[in-house]
Parts: sequence; structure tokens; C-alpha cells
Amino acid sequence: MKDLTTLHNLKRIVLVFCSLTALLSSPSIALALPVPNPAGDYVAPPRKILLHHIWKVVDPDPAGLRCRMPLQFHGKRLDDEIPGRLPGDRDFLIGDRLLKNDKWDIGSWEVFHILQTGTRIYAFGGNLGAMIIVRDRYGKPWLPVVVTSDGQPPTNKKAIGYCFVRANQRFIQPI
Repeated sequence: MKDLTTLHNLKRIVLVFCSLTALLSSPSIALALPVPNPAGDYVAPPRKILLHHIWKVVDPDPAGLRCRMPLQFHGKRLDDEIPGRLPGDRDFLIGDRLLKNDKWDIGSWEVFHILQTGTRIYAFGGNLGAMIIVRDRYGKPWLPVVVTSDGQPPTNKKAIGYCFVRANQRFIQPI
């Protein structure tokens, strides 16, 4: 009996997922793209909204857009857990450390990956797919993204790692 209940619940979950996928991929549903402020920055919305996932690099610099991440986290996921260094230290999620406003000088972090103009990038979302934009200690917004080996939507096999790009229309645009 328990197996039938579990199977029934699983079918309901799949049905809801498929329905939401069909609804969100329908051309008749117009989801608003993020709009930059007068300075060209994409800023965190005042309330949690659904993540706009797909962005395109538009940086005119022929050297490409620098995607930054502290060296000790290169190749890691923002939701990876790092053990505490000393006995009694708590383990922590990388994202819990890095996704803090007004704390970091993100522009001075090491370059993890260079993204060429036209490359699609995929934003990292918070709980329930909420939009995340992090302000550095200078008030400049940064978008955490997933870098993939082929520029296609991320999967565990294709994800190279996570890093941050400046959330400004000179560098990226939502698509």
C-alpha cells in the first residue's frame, strides 16, 4: 500500500513539473526581462522574484568578460559544503559565505573564466529560484553564474564551475 501511495505522489509531482514547464515555455506567456537602472546596472529586485536564468555576454572588450571567483573556490558549486577548518568549526555552504551584500571586493577576485561576446551564461538562483544579485563593498552589482563547457544549460556533467560577472548592461543582457 505504501508503494502505491509513493508512486501516486511521484506521478503528481511529475504532472505539476510538466505543467509548469509547459506554461513557462509557452510563447504566449511573456515573462518580463530584468531592466537596468539609469546607470546600466541590474539591481536586486525589492522583493523576491523568479530568476531570469539565461543571459548573454555583450562586453565589447575583445579580451572577453572576466568571470571572477576566489581561488580557493575555483571549480566548486555555490551550494557545495566546505568543512570547518578547526575542530568545532561549523561546516558551511560556499554560497552562504559569498552571497553577502556589501562585504567583498569581487572585482579583485581571481579570474576563473573568460567569457567571449555572444556566450550564453546561466544565472545561479537562490531558494525557490529567486533572483540573486550581490553588491560588492563599493555598491556595484554582480551576478553569480554557472559556467558550462559548451555554453548550453548547466548539468552536473557540463558545469565547469561558478563565478561572478558584473551585472551591468555594458557586459551582459538578459535573453
